[in-house]
Amino acid sequence: MSALLLVVFCSATLHNGFRVTFGDTRISATSVWRVVVLLLVTVGVRHALVRRPSWPADARQRAQRFWRDPATRVAWATSWSTRVTVLVAAYFATLIIGYPSGAAAPVTEHKWLNLPAQWDAMWYLSIAKDGYRYDPELVGYQNVAFFPAYPMLMRTGGALLGAQGRPESDETYPEMSERSELSWLWAGMLISLWSFFLAQRYLFRLGRELVPPLRLAGHTAGVAVSASRGASLDEPATRALVLLAAFPFALFFSAVYTEALFLLASLGAFYHYRHREWIQAALWGALAGLARPNGCFLSVPLALIGIALARQTPGRRWDVGTLMIGGLVAAAPGLAMLAHTAWLYGLTGEWFVWAQAQKAWGREYLGIQESTARFFELLQSKGPDHLTRAWLFAFLNAVAALGALACCWPVARRIGLPYAVFVLLNLAPPLFAGGFMSTGRMVSTLFPVFLYLGWRLSPAACLQWAAIGLLLQGAFAAMHFTWRPLV
Repeated sequence: MSALLLVVFCSATLHNGFRVTFGDTRISATSVWRVVVLLLVTVGVRHALVRRPSWPADARQRAQRFWRDPATRVAWATSWSTRVTVLVAAYFATLIIGYPSGAAAPVTEHKWLNLPAQWDAMWYLSIAKDGYRYDPELVGYQNVAFFPAYPMLMRTGGALLGAQGRPESDETYPEMSERSELSWLWAGMLISLWSFFLAQRYLFRLGRELVPPLRLAGHTAGVAVSASRGASLDEPATRALVLLAAFPFALFFSAVYTEALFLLASLGAFYHYRHREWIQAALWGALAGLARPNGCFLSVPLALIGIALARQTPGRRWDVGTLMIGGLVAAAPGLAMLAHTAWLYGLTGEWFVWAQAQKAWGREYLGIQESTARFFELLQSKGPDHLTRAWLFAFLNAVAALGALACCWPVARRIGLPYAVFVLLNLAPPLFAGGFMSTGRMVSTLFPVFLYLGWRLSPAACLQWAAIGLLLQGAFAAMHFTWRPLV
């Protein structure tokens, strides 16, 4: 609580007040002195109840434990180095390549500050700024197609960065509007960057639990570094982090997109569910269900893990308590999706209006038979050479999707059936509702694939593939941030 008030104090001091609105509820902190008084009262009450350790000492100890954690050190190295590199490459691309004719008008003329304002980021900005809008007569793109978790976090983060603070005395309305929009957009960027870092921490921990030791992977590079000493590329979990960070479509972890948040929520739900930490698992699962439409599918693999946990209880054939509470927690992602669907129904009068709105982007379920028939008809009439030249990025998306599908069987054998089901449920529906469009960035969130590849590849092979992936990621970043499509 004290840390939260300290953040609000900094926001109120630097940005002339903190204001954020959710529906009819308005939260504001425009008086710095009131925040200071509340902060002092909170610290005083805490000190009266818990004298030792003191609040600063407790914060210092927590920070030290966090930084000394091997997962933090490995995630810090793999996440921030690659994410900052992508943003720098994107910035130089905007300077050297520039925007094509017909690109959307920039939020600001400053190229670095305008980096987050690309493609779907503008839809998330519209929700963070004005909420959901729906016109049943409009045939085209509408923001109800997007789920609320990410833009609502953007709204809160933007408020802390001064998006709705008092205008400066000499600030014009266009300047204030630009400042507000940049605050929301950069809040989204920070959410993505920090979500990816925290997701890497979870991935490392989960990898150490799920992936067999190095000696079982058929490699002879040496003995993996123990948990107490840190990690190296000799460890499969570390290689999984490197491969994920270097994946060509991982550039979206450096953009105002939901991939990083969804990856974090999925990993958090899996990790805490395995440890029977039900409240944390339910919260992460609900966040996944509110982050993306496919988040609801997380309920199925979690339920499979719950069944396995119920059967593993010593002295019992079935643990009914684990089965019941595990089932309720596993339902959290699906229930979150249904709650959002019901809320949109109250707004628009249409059930599953988000699915209807996604048809404007080409996301319409055609069925397995029709989707497969269309693909092979096109392949037969045009030939693979024409498809590769004309639809280069569709081809690259297809390679990523088919590669992930090919990993499903070994993932099921080496890591577990629930993780293979997670991959299948997140890939199969989009393939039959839009084909290979955007499947590359969907694959970037399928962490079991990278855990398996981290186990399967040697350290030398991991470095080789990571180098190739980073080169492609830089090229893809140059395309994305200069308004050239990657679909």
